[in-house]
Amino acid sequence: MWNYYKCPKCPEFHFGSKDSNTSTFEEHVIKEHSIHKFKLSNYKVKNICPVCYHQFKTRKEYWTHIVANKLEPKQIDYSRDPILCNDKTINHENKEKLMDVDKFKYIYDNYYEGTITLVNKKTDYLLNYITYGLYCMIMKVYHKKISVEDILNHVVEEEVEEVEEVEVEEEEEVIDKSIMLHDSVIPVILQGDVIEQMKGLNNDSVDCIITSPPYWGQRDYDNDSQWGNEETIQNYLDNMVKWANECKRVLKNEGTLFLNIGDKYGKKSLQMIPEKLCIKMCDNGWVLRNKIIWYKPNHCPSGVKDRFVNTWEYIYFFSKDSGKYFNYKYYQNIDSIRINHKTVENTQGDFPSKLSIEEYINEGYDKKINDYNTQKNYKGKYQDQTKNIGGSAGGRKSKGISYSKQRKADIQPSLKIEIHRYLKLYFKEWQKTKPEKTIDELLGYKHKSGHWLREDPGGSLPLPDDWIKLKPILNFDDMYDTLMTEEHYVLQSVKNNPKGKNPGDMWSINLQHSKEKHFAQFPIELPKKIIQAFCPENGLVVDTFAGSGTTGLAAKELNRKSIMIELNPIFCSLMEKRFC
Repeated sequence: MWNYYKCPKCPEFHFGSKDSNTSTFEEHVIKEHSIHKFKLSNYKVKNICPVCYHQFKTRKEYWTHIVANKLEPKQIDYSRDPILCNDKTINHENKEKLMDVDKFKYIYDNYYEGTITLVNKKTDYLLNYITYGLYCMIMKVYHKKISVEDILNHVVEEEVEEVEEVEVEEEEEVIDKSIMLHDSVIPVILQGDVIEQMKGLNNDSVDCIITSPPYWGQRDYDNDSQWGNEETIQNYLDNMVKWANECKRVLKNEGTLFLNIGDKYGKKSLQMIPEKLCIKMCDNGWVLRNKIIWYKPNHCPSGVKDRFVNTWEYIYFFSKDSGKYFNYKYYQNIDSIRINHKTVENTQGDFPSKLSIEEYINEGYDKKINDYNTQKNYKGKYQDQTKNIGGSAGGRKSKGISYSKQRKADIQPSLKIEIHRYLKLYFKEWQKTKPEKTIDELLGYKHKSGHWLREDPGGSLPLPDDWIKLKPILNFDDMYDTLMTEEHYVLQSVKNNPKGKNPGDMWSINLQHSKEKHFAQFPIELPKKIIQAFCPENGLVVDTFAGSGTTGLAAKELNRKSIMIELNPIFCSLMEKRFC
């Protein structure tokens, strides 16, 4: 069994062991706090993860943590699960016996509906068997075969009265920082360690995180608890991974994170710190969408003579990984930061952008398109190419004009869910007839129709032709027929976006010089561009290493709420003056 000890005078210090050896913890208490006589029981902590030492209120939270952090079997503390406890852990030598398919299916299907009573009456083997069954489900998540929800649907909350009472008391102590925001856009300043302050933020409450942590070995802000002064790069990366995990917890599934972090030279070589951190984050539930280059036209001069002067930094753009085969659809409004086109668009003949089915047929557009493409007489490098054209605008133009038949309605997410639920109702009624074949079998598909019934981001609506075929099978009414089946032709041309050009992943923004006592200020244009494009109007922006608070100032100017977290009280005072 794992034993855990937590120092009350420096809560960041934890010690855990699988035996009775507590010498490390005793040495810490004696050396750091001069306490020579103490009871270990006063320091013992329950419900804690042996890997990261985070505490959990319920078994559901713990299994969620196991899945999210991909803990190995030897790292899982099965005693945290009251139904799988009695300090029994899996016997890994019995894998072949435990993997009996029929028994595993029985455990999986009946885990919380009939098997718990068997655990209490049968042998320890069955207890170990269920434990391994949960582990197998976790492994299936890693291999994208089932979702986290498939596990959590089989995991219930603890139903122990004493535990519930403790949980209520703990919840009263947790500060909901979002309550402090009210309706004001004046940034909220939280002074203290970033991890401790973030623990007070609600799960899935933040829309956009924009931050630049202290670079490793770069500056000393005269604070023993500051980040960036760790003894080794690995220690720094370990801290940053803990930070990233907290960001993932507080960030909405629709949210985004923008991280500005610099590198360090050691023995003449760049240490690749940002790249190492990005790899760790991508392995731990993040999706790296862009590496944006922030070019500084007025970059700082340098006396270096044997390499080129550094003139830019990366801004890493992350979204959350769903852990499934689809990605979360995060909020974005890139249209709001598009820039004017510099080139004049060449038109491709007199072809409308959209045509009704009747217009396309009655006005003979098949012949018009063929005549235009024949007369075009293209002689460029793509003339004889049928592959390797890729996304090249020139390559696509070389193939002439074409139209694509598409659904006319632009179905928004809320309406999409409504239609999914509509189909599910008729599907359940159809199932009661006990059909001999599945929908996929009737329509000649494989693993397709199930997506039409899903309300999560993995769901998709039937194509117009599929809707027509599905109607006589499920016998649904005409409520959505027009919406789902009406089509038109859309011109597949290469043309400029009327709202402007995508600003791309290289941003030229001057450094912002200031007389204030902070040596690494963001230019306000940088967070403003991000907030405008990636935080909704009623959203919440957080800067976890706020410094002088430029992100908060940008959020205020754009009428967004924000929270600034900063360790240094001098910088907090500076922010208060800037936000007035």
